[in-house]
Amino acid sequence: MQQNKAGTLVMLLMFSSILSGARLQLIRNTTEVRNIWFIESSGSQDLPFIQACAIESASLHNPAYFITLLTTGQLAASCEYCTILQTLPNFRSIRTDKEQAFLSSPMEAWYGSKMYNHSKYRVEHLSDALRYVTLWWHGGIYLDLDVITMRSLHSLTNGLVLEESGRPTNSILIFDKRHRFLKTVMKKCAEVYNPTEWTTCGPNLLQSLYQSGGSSAQNLTFLKAETFLAIGWKRWKWFFEQTRTTAVFQEVRESYGVHLSNHLSKHTTFQIGSGCAYELLAVWNCPRSYKHLVSKNRS
Repeated sequence: MQQNKAGTLVMLLMFSSILSGARLQLIRNTTEVRNIWFIESSGSQDLPFIQACAIESASLHNPAYFITLLTTGQLAASCEYCTILQTLPNFRSIRTDKEQAFLSSPMEAWYGSKMYNHSKYRVEHLSDALRYVTLWWHGGIYLDLDVITMRSLHSLTNGLVLEESGRPTNSILIFDKRHRFLKTVMKKCAEVYNPTEWTTCGPNLLQSLYQSGGSSAQNLTFLKAETFLAIGWKRWKWFFEQTRTTAVFQEVRESYGVHLSNHLSKHTTFQIGSGCAYELLAVWNCPRSYKHLVSKNRS
């Protein structure tokens, strides 16, 4: 174990220059309201480590933003990581009122039909809809709960992130409120919604709108994959393999964050002290959550 800890320390020193070089200066003395949104749409009463790490990392690198976790269920008082997140000065957790969220929005009729309730992908479809309508009303940045932020996001405006294949993802969305592209997305989602298709209102929909162009897609920034998806979903195991640590950090050195593809990796863990990329990302970007993870493993 001592050897593992020493190895981790060496790794930290090796990559400190890469990671610190990627950090931007903290935002100070601003009165502009900025929002970063996370959505938990399964109704879970708990938060796992990866979700806590994602939220803490956004808070750490964006102190001038409100970091908001919207939940469809009630988080339990026994939620350990919730207690840790409550110590962050710019974090808040809100149980969303779905009826109110969709009221008077372009997706009001879609939500009222409750078609998504009959889908085996109802959690994903509700999450897609909630992220669009939340940005429509409030604006800001939406991040999936498996995105670890590595630097300030304040320079990002109205845009989508492209995967390595060139297809837009809805795992990261940046929009001003009432942006017309969001309106187009919501209207199209309600129009073509297919409860049997996983990505009916997700990347497939964004891809069709991206390819068709049109006025709603004007003045959008299409961010290259390296901004958040330098390590794409096909290589998600790299984050857990200590032999890939150097390669991972070389590829993400210019990134704003990384996407851990939790739908594929949720049953995979890392050994404390292994020095894999996931662990080092946690050490640097969500230190409070990582400290709690370590203490839990020791007990």
